[in-house]
This record gives sequence, C-alpha cells and structure tokens, in this order.
Amino acid sequence: MNEGPLEFRPTPAESRRIIQAGYDPARSPVLLVRFSDDSIDDTAQLVPVLQSKDPDGVSSLTLPGSHNTPCAVDLRWRTGPVFTPFDALAQMAKLRAEQDVRRVGTVVVDFLDECTAVFQRTGGRGSGGGGGGGV
Repeated sequence: MNEGPLEFRPTPAESRRIIQAGYDPARSPVLLVRFSDDSIDDTAQLVPVLQSKDPDGVSSLTLPGSHNTPCAVDLRWRTGPVFTPFDALAQMAKLRAEQDVRRVGTVVVDFLDECTAVFQRTGGRGSGGGGGGGV
C-alpha cells in the first residue's frame, strides 16, 4: 500500500448485493473469520446478509491478529555474533505471527473437517456449517 489506500472491487456494498442475490449457505456452509485488530473488516455487515439465507449455514468467529495475519511470511531473523535485546524482540514477534497463522489454519481445517463429516452423513443433502463459533 505504498501508493496509498486501494479500493476493493467489487466494493463491500456490491459484494453484499452479489451474496444476497446468489449465494446459498445451505449448499455451501460459510465460516467468516474476523481478526481482532482489523479496522477494515466487513464481517459484521456480511453475517446478517448470509444468515438471512440460512442461519444454520453461517459461522463467525474472531481470532487474534490483523488484516495481514493470513498473509504472514516466514521472517528469517538472523542474530549477529552477540544476541541483543532487539534480537529477542524480533524473535518474539516472529513467534507471535507464526502462532496467529497456525491458529487460522487450524480453525479453517477444523471447519472443513466438520463440513465434510456433515456432507458424508447426509449424502450431500445436509445443511449447516461447522461449529466454528458464535456470531
């Protein structure tokens, strides 16, 4: 974002209209993951749109992290010949970022596992999302 803020396409309002018009959570359950430090998150506006179609097919939860958490990269921090307090802080930040990314992965895989189990039990006719948490 070095060039300034970017506009999303479709816009959040257009996305809500598209979802309202054509998405069916009963056929494909939804997990909305919000991050606690994400000022541009649109989950609060998406939940009622999706739940109006199928309240049981929508799960929403909040995890620690920011808008960039799912985009985390492996930070390769190499210490110099002397381990400094700055090295300790950098390694703590790296561990925290890795923890948040792992948490997201675990939640998504658990949700998909539950969806798969429901699909298998019902022969693909079942509704309802994973129990990923309350809204």
